[in-house]
Amino acid sequence: MVRDQLYTTTSQLEWAIQRIKYQSGATNTGNALQFALENGFQGARGGTVPRVVIVITDGQSQDNVAEPAQRLRDAHVMIYAIGVTNLVNVHQLHQMTGNPLRVFTVESFDELDQSLAESLTWDMCKTEFRPGTPDIICAPDRIGVRASTKKPFDGYVFVMDHFHEEECRAGPEKFPDPKSIGITVPFNNCNVHRYRSLNPRGIFVEMTVVFMFHSLFMTKVDQTVKIQCFYMEAEKSVTVPLEYDYNTIPPKNV
Repeated sequence: MVRDQLYTTTSQLEWAIQRIKYQSGATNTGNALQFALENGFQGARGGTVPRVVIVITDGQSQDNVAEPAQRLRDAHVMIYAIGVTNLVNVHQLHQMTGNPLRVFTVESFDELDQSLAESLTWDMCKTEFRPGTPDIICAPDRIGVRASTKKPFDGYVFVMDHFHEEECRAGPEKFPDPKSIGITVPFNNCNVHRYRSLNPRGIFVEMTVVFMFHSLFMTKVDQTVKIQCFYMEAEKSVTVPLEYDYNTIPPKNV
């Protein structure tokens, strides 16, 4: 949404953004946030589509940003703040987002590149792609994890520090269902860690698995899961029948 016109395609939105005129004068980010609240989401789709405001600034606002930012967050709008150059007021960035994980700083406008855009996109939409509570697989000779996602997952699941070993990762080509993902690894592969426990008696087997959401590079929203299985040592009592041959005992002297 730019001004009072509704845009329904990416190309229309890009066209409109390119035609926004720069307004000179003081920096009033608080007023901009209030304007976004009142005008930016009229006619917006509901459901699971995230409502997002991204603030890019290279300075300091002359008005209050905390109150309009809070009103946006109360309306379930996520705010991301990107500070450009070392002249920004980082405290104001935190006031706007209410979450330090949604604050980014770069040295120059040249760093507002595709990599940063991808990272922001994944963070905004991660609820659609991130797996829910995973199921741990504790098999007799292997350990693993299984999870499901709302949307098709096109990244990789791999054992931490072993991405380049084929047997230690699973990608889209190995998932029969792109919404059901996971990996299992034999005990003797991928540096799976095993150690003995005396109380209770048994063996712990563990590894750390990474859910990498993008197929080409790591992002800040990638999820790691530590998997641990315990194999209790069975208590066995062994019974051996004993035979005694009396004929082999020498007679006592009387």
